Amino acid sequence: IMKPTEDFEDLNVKQGSIALAIPTDEADLAVSFQGKDKYGVIPYFDQIGEPLEVLGHGRCGTVSKIKWGKGYAALKEFVVQPEDDRYFYDVYEYELKVIGNLRSVWGKYVPALLFHKPWATSPVIGLQLGEPIEEDYIEDWPKEDQVKVEETIAKVKALGWEQEDHRGTNFVRLVDQDGIERIAMID
Repeated sequence: IMKPTEDFEDLNVKQGSIALAIPTDEADLAVSFQGKDKYGVIPYFDQIGEPLEVLGHGRCGTVSKIKWGKGYAALKEFVVQPEDDRYFYDVYEYELKVIGNLRSVWGKYVPALLFHKPWATSPVIGLQLGEPIEEDYIEDWPKEDQVKVEETIAKVKALGWEQEDHRGTNFVRLVDQDGIERIAMID
């Protein structure tokens, strides 16, 4: 999980319309939602597709590929391990705050937030789906990918956040709206 840097300044995400840098936005869905808040769309329960495949398991939850609108999304369901002293809803709120504060780099250096659902018993976050990176050790990646990941780390850090765990499992490949392939931070 990303943590704030010493020079982090909370951006106090503003209420308003969603400006996603990807084609799968609410206009593509052509349906109404339960609501919106300062982070974005809050869908009805039946608008969140069933998991098509599990993409990964982490310390704080499971990420699955789901159908979302005309495309797909990565759905993060929060499950905190028994040895962890945090409540999963607190982890959800923290991750939502991090994603909200990184809005300016959605779809480029972090996946865009497509939706979230603040269910008290099982909160979820839906993100732009990226291509997982198989190789865990960045130093073994092609030089071009190493340059991209360093750019991502720098952009996220410039916004006041850092990820200390630089393994391939914490990054995905994304193609932004300009057709540029990037490596984005996901956790």
